[in-house]
Amino acid sequence: MSKTGISVVICTHNGEKRIVPTLEYLTNQEDDGISWELLLIDNASTDNLERSVNRVWNSSIPVEIIAEEKIGLSYARLKGLEKAKYPYICFVDDDNLLAPDYIKLVHAFMESHTDAGAVGGLNLAPEHMEKPFWFSRYQGNFAIGPQSKAPGKLVNHNAFLWGAGMCIRKEAWQDLLDNNFVFLMTGRTGKKLLSGEDTEICCMLRLCGWNLYYDEQLRLVHQISSNRINWEYLCKLKRGLGASSVYMALYRNLLSIKFNQVPTITQPWWMEMIKDALKIISRPFSLAATLFGLYEGNDKII
Repeated sequence: MSKTGISVVICTHNGEKRIVPTLEYLTNQEDDGISWELLLIDNASTDNLERSVNRVWNSSIPVEIIAEEKIGLSYARLKGLEKAKYPYICFVDDDNLLAPDYIKLVHAFMESHTDAGAVGGLNLAPEHMEKPFWFSRYQGNFAIGPQSKAPGKLVNHNAFLWGAGMCIRKEAWQDLLDNNFVFLMTGRTGKKLLSGEDTEICCMLRLCGWNLYYDEQLRLVHQISSNRINWEYLCKLKRGLGASSVYMALYRNLLSIKFNQVPTITQPWWMEMIKDALKIISRPFSLAATLFGLYEGNDKII
């Protein structure tokens, strides 16, 4: 591993067209003498990623396309973490447009905060994006908006970072490996929106004694496609998050114990299921509306 520098890791599945503006913004990063590399993890794509890279990438920064045939964001990230040669690894989604000073600022942050296992920044929506009336309430589900009320260390042990733009210290990742960490969550694959891999990494970093930070100076635009900004897609996201919460509860319990707080789960699993079932049947109209996809913007449906 090189002494200092940033490994920018972009994991993409069939992102040949989507990734072009992402690469263009990366070529415009301010040159502050910081060494960095770009690793593109081609996660079982069937398009021609290399063609887009060759057409757009005109930077002197080295770029490498690495194949990962096992589909799933977690597998792609594992490949990126394995291949990264610098001590700080910045995960960038293939639809993230980094501010020109992003790499310079994130490198300076990690150098000055030696207790930081990971740091995330402020993710902005595209300036001219048409937003539904309910979007501001749920923008965090689309990895858009501030990740904390104030910059600094995330104190609440239930506060985590999004993967988009998150920078991880490789030393901290090695701690996870030394503790035999294996992903429970694989990430979204195809039409399955089971998520939680970002939170899983953050949970493990905290369990290993590392801190998480939010720095609002780190800015990117999440160029999310318009066909995802709709109520139907949000409902699918929420179902995925709900399914993921079964796994995440295991981590939350461990974190509660570590921070001397009451565990999230204090009853047997079957009692939790009964309680949830009673909540559902006590709202028959909301349940019916959910089945038929009605009442857009209704918090009870979500």
